[in-house]
Amino acid sequence: MNEAKVPEKTIEERIKELESQVDHLNGIKFKYYFFGCFYFFILFGIGSFLIGTVWLFLFSIVYFGIIFFGEIIFKSLRFLLKKNNNNPPSNDGEEK
Repeated sequence: MNEAKVPEKTIEERIKELESQVDHLNGIKFKYYFFGCFYFFILFGIGSFLIGTVWLFLFSIVYFGIIFFGEIIFKSLRFLLKKNNNNPPSNDGEEK
């Protein structure tokens, strides 16, 4: 049987590939969070005006804000942490 030789990837290449897949999945998750919160906001907003309760409308605004802006903050912090991990400080004791 003739087996094809597949070049083995280095650990760094595999890590970069997996990180890109994770970023892609996080983008999909973010999209579903956004649209889910947006539809929730619209449904509760319409429902609150039909029922006449202001607290329901305010709850939908707060819920949408917490999920949406919390996800943005989380993604930005994750990006900053990843950026700092790629450039670790040197251990030679000198400041550059």
